[in-house]
Amino acid sequence: MKIEEATRESLQEISELIKQSIVTLCQADHQNKPEHLQAWLSARASDKLAHELFGNNSRAFTCRHEGRLAGVVNINTTGEMTLCYVHPAYSGRGVGRLLLQAAEEQAIKWGLKQIHLVSTRTAREFYLSQGFESNGEEICHIGMPGYPLLKVIQT
Repeated sequence: MKIEEATRESLQEISELIKQSIVTLCQADHQNKPEHLQAWLSARASDKLAHELFGNNSRAFTCRHEGRLAGVVNINTTGEMTLCYVHPAYSGRGVGRLLLQAAEEQAIKWGLKQIHLVSTRTAREFYLSQGFESNGEEICHIGMPGYPLLKVIQT
């Protein structure tokens, strides 16, 4: 598995990975309800992703295995991790952990002391197992339950 900075040339591939991850791995969140699924996929459309991933205040990283895109993560200069998705074929194989490490390393380079995010129901236990803690009550996030989480970075 190889972590590298995401490139604009991989935007379509990243978009497709995110779509597959949402549709396949996050059914507990969207419950196959068309309105939830459409809202989530629309929020992660390629045009919106480009600004989020390649803006001046963020860094995106991908994980590849034998040339195939296995996952993507994005963090911004406020310490917000705005996305972390793993391709369904790589779920449970350490890709998410590697992506979190890349985001943490970037946060340390920026001098940040913590990372925060809003997790889905599906990913919440994963983040908790990686040192994140609850950072408030459940919120509505893209029309579905979201869980604010925070991790203090050990420098």
